[in-house]
Amino acid sequence: MSFHHFAHDFVYWDNIEKHETIKNELLPEIMKKNEEQKNNPFDSSIFNTSFYKDNRMMSENAFLMKEHIIKDVIFNPLTNMLKKYNDLKLNEIGPGISIVQSGWWNLYEKDGFQEMHIHKSQPLVLENKIFYPSFSVIYILNDENDDSNILFKKDHVPMTKPINDYTFKTSDEKNVGEGTVMIFPYDLNHMVRPCKKPGRVTLAYNIYSTWEAP
Repeated sequence: MSFHHFAHDFVYWDNIEKHETIKNELLPEIMKKNEEQKNNPFDSSIFNTSFYKDNRMMSENAFLMKEHIIKDVIFNPLTNMLKKYNDLKLNEIGPGISIVQSGWWNLYEKDGFQEMHIHKSQPLVLENKIFYPSFSVIYILNDENDDSNILFKKDHVPMTKPINDYTFKTSDEKNVGEGTVMIFPYDLNHMVRPCKKPGRVTLAYNIYSTWEAP
C-alpha cells in the first residue's frame, strides 16, 4: 500500500549569506532611481516600482541582473529548494534549464501595499528551446517592519470544505524578514499587506524553465 502525491503549491524561503554586501551594493542605486522616476503600474497600490510593461524594464533594471546577484539571490537558493523539495519524495520537480526572465524592485512607504496577484505570462523561445514560466522570487532587501508583510493564498485546497480558502501569512514566521529570499510557483496568489514602517524595498524576479532534461 502506498500513495501517489499530485504536484501542489509551496513557498520556500531561506536567508541570503551575502545579504549585507548585496544590500550595500543595490540599495543606494535603488533609492537614486526612485528619486529619478515615478512608476506604479498597479492601480490600487501605494508604492513605487521599477516594473515596466515594455523593453525599458530590461535596460533600467540591468543592475539587478548582474551575474553575482543572480547567483546568490536566485540560483543558489533555487538549487537548495529543489533538493529539499525532492528529498520529501512527494512529487519530484525537474525544471530542466532555468533562466531569469526579468527582475525589478519595489519600494513601499508607510501604508504601502500591493493587491493580490500572480505572475502569469506567456512562454518564450530562446535558441530553439521553449521556456515556460515556472517560479517567482521575492527578496527582501530592506525592511524595518517587525513582521513580514507578504501573504500567500489558495482559493481552495483539496480535502477541505469547498468554501474554505487557504492563507499563509509570512508574519507568522519569525525567520522571514530582511535578507530572506522566497521562491514559489509563478501562479500562486500573493500580496503585500500595508507596511507599518516606511522604506521597505524588495526585489522580484521571474524564472522560466524548459521542464525537460538539459
